[in-house]
Amino acid sequence: MTKQIPTAGRRSAAVALAAVAALASAALTGPVAAAAGDPVHTVISTGAAWTADTRVHLQPDGGDMTFWFLVSGTGITGGNSVTLTSAVDSSQSVTAGFGGSEPLAPCWTPAHSPDSNCRVTVHFPAGSTPGRWNMTSVDLAQPDGSVHHQPVTASMGTRLEVPSVQLTAGANPVQASDFALSATTVDNRAATQTVMLSMTASDALGTLTQIFPDLTGSCWGNAGQLTWSGDRVSVPITVPITATEPCTITDIMVTDDSQRMLDLPGSTALTITPLQRPVSTVSIEQVSYQHQVPPSGGDVPVSFTVTDSAGISKITVTAHGPSSGSSCRPTATVSYPDGILSTPVALSLPFGAAGTVQTQGGPAPVGCQPGLYGLEIAVTDANGTRSFGAVGTPLSSPLDVSVGSAGTYVALPPQRVLDTRGGGTLAGRGVLPLKVAGTGSVPADAVAVVMNVTATDGRDTGFVTVYPAGRSAPVTSNLNHTVAQTVPNMVTVQVGAGGAVDLLNGSDGNLDLVADVTGYYVPNTSGAVYTGVSPRRALDTRPTHVPGRGTVTLDVCATAGFPRAITAAALNVTVTAPGDAGFLTVYPVGQALPNASSLNFTRGQTVSNMVIASVGEACSVSIFNSAFAPVDIVVDAMGHFVPDTTGQTTDGVLVTDVPTRLYDTRTGGGPVVGGTSLLGWGLKPQDWAIGNLLLNVTVTNPTEDSFVTVYPDAAPAASAPTGAGLPNASNLNFTAGRTVPNMVNASVGANGYVDFFNHVGRTDLVVDLFGYYTRGTGPAAQAAAGPVAPAVTGGGAGAAGAGTADPLRLPARAAAFGRP
Repeated sequence: MTKQIPTAGRRSAAVALAAVAALASAALTGPVAAAAGDPVHTVISTGAAWTADTRVHLQPDGGDMTFWFLVSGTGITGGNSVTLTSAVDSSQSVTAGFGGSEPLAPCWTPAHSPDSNCRVTVHFPAGSTPGRWNMTSVDLAQPDGSVHHQPVTASMGTRLEVPSVQLTAGANPVQASDFALSATTVDNRAATQTVMLSMTASDALGTLTQIFPDLTGSCWGNAGQLTWSGDRVSVPITVPITATEPCTITDIMVTDDSQRMLDLPGSTALTITPLQRPVSTVSIEQVSYQHQVPPSGGDVPVSFTVTDSAGISKITVTAHGPSSGSSCRPTATVSYPDGILSTPVALSLPFGAAGTVQTQGGPAPVGCQPGLYGLEIAVTDANGTRSFGAVGTPLSSPLDVSVGSAGTYVALPPQRVLDTRGGGTLAGRGVLPLKVAGTGSVPADAVAVVMNVTATDGRDTGFVTVYPAGRSAPVTSNLNHTVAQTVPNMVTVQVGAGGAVDLLNGSDGNLDLVADVTGYYVPNTSGAVYTGVSPRRALDTRPTHVPGRGTVTLDVCATAGFPRAITAAALNVTVTAPGDAGFLTVYPVGQALPNASSLNFTRGQTVSNMVIASVGEACSVSIFNSAFAPVDIVVDAMGHFVPDTTGQTTDGVLVTDVPTRLYDTRTGGGPVVGGTSLLGWGLKPQDWAIGNLLLNVTVTNPTEDSFVTVYPDAAPAASAPTGAGLPNASNLNFTAGRTVPNMVNASVGANGYVDFFNHVGRTDLVVDLFGYYTRGTGPAAQAAAGPVAPAVTGGGAGAAGAGTADPLRLPARAAAFGRP
């Protein structure tokens, strides 16, 4: 049974996991899409070209009037129409369509594109009754196929009481002839050009004040900029730098000082042809920039050299970061009005300090939050704008700025980097500095390291805390032990001063420590990004067992449904019912068994440990049992790492800091009752760009043998947690009275909640935060064709054969794995 613990008189309490360490509850909100058939609220406003004195002059074949107006509303689509009716003879009306097949775009001015959806041409057929014609209705097509009929009333017009037109007949007052262009071919490859349209023109009713050339293509006429020379008038036509297709004059309208707008008869189809542009060749070299910036913010200098065969007019550098609600987008631009073919560039990107503000929904991010920010270099030339780096064409090396301590993962086969048993035992309350960055296979620029840390031969009961060197010891722990007990735990820790981490012995007696490195994080996108999943069972050897000194091979991709491109997997490995003391080693298939351990156990003990396992041949890992007696092994998959081959990823990146204690039921809320889930308080995932939390979860004071499962709440976004979604998996297994820790890569639910389920009895929980992964958008896990039987080797002729790895099979209740 999974239920939410009531606030009043509860025996367990909510764990605040919001805003990394900022604790607050929040509810998701978002826009609500209009349903088909909702009422349409329509506003009609005529453009400046249509006034109370607007006239259309009838020719022998009728007359046309083109005008602009705004129609806005909910759910409007294409295929609309407007109707005008004669005020003299109400039986006469004309209808014109607008909007095309695309959704309606609002428009306020006649300078809008001639192909705009808000441009309407009405044709009055020959024989139409002269006099006033009023706009009487607008019909708007809806997404569901229905039509909304909107009568036009005086209250709707923002410029006229009722839009109308005066229809006249007889001789056309405007006369024009001898149309000409100053140029029919223009070289606009480097800059926008102007072509003059000229004509001989006169108006018997007044002076022409505006001329409207209607053009195809991307050219446009500047209607009011008229130049007179005698009886000849010229109007400029703009050919933008982006124009590549011919621009043809299809129609001309004029307005005189009496504000009469008439179609100009006799205009000849005139065409302006832009020159064809060669494809530009852009190269970006000698890129140099500051790779890291603290969360307190600062300016990041960026320099490089750009060469462009087409002539550069503008260069913009933009930093694209995690998709958090803070909308941090540092940008800098330099312009070259006269164009330039090659230039060095030096810009500075302003990164605002990361912070929080309180809102009704809880804390919200401001400034540039920690994470990786990819740099986009956008080059604008005569051919348009091309982007390089984090957007567009990737460069030879990724352009990444790490705000805070953020990075992508590089997996390693397990490598022993510390063993004090041969000398150097750590004294009680002592601190051991361990240099990791720049040592062995870990590069000097590593921002975090993944190690399996084992405490052994302790002379007293205590704990071990691993934290960045140069910092004060935090009030957290990574593993707990009793006298002479051997206890392992996976640790992901930020690298501190001098490329080192500190290991604190939290007991009063001497203690030996062993550490095996299994990977590290680098402050760029050259590594792999993480995608978390709700825990899923990948292996359960019961009842066939893994023989003593035997090895089981696990195809992680087939059994967990992960993509074949992964380099590492986050696995919770549990040993149960061992016939003898020993350890397990998880390592890539195809490689030699390393001198390292992933999990230590005593006879009959059930114990779990998180393993970030590098995968080998066929997406598989080997699990070696060092004991001389059979054991059972259960593996639950928590997520996977996939390389970012584009250098353009900012999601699935680990952000670490000094460990922080988030929750301790011993100081508030009380133990978690068996059969219930402790519901974490929510954050807004879309605001904070957090997909997974890196936690160290410790069970203490349990009253019965049990297990704890950490999982994403399955309630929808913007919903309160329900505890739903409990998977067939476990993170911690323990016996009564024991204190057991384990690292957990906890996926966050769509509603921002993480839940903690206790199987039976009562237990206290301590939750420490070591970091988080930015919202993962890595390759979607591909469902495996079906579960695959793991291959079991070793142990002699009497060894048990291969068992069936059934991720859906409920485990035996007595062994305390997964759901009871």
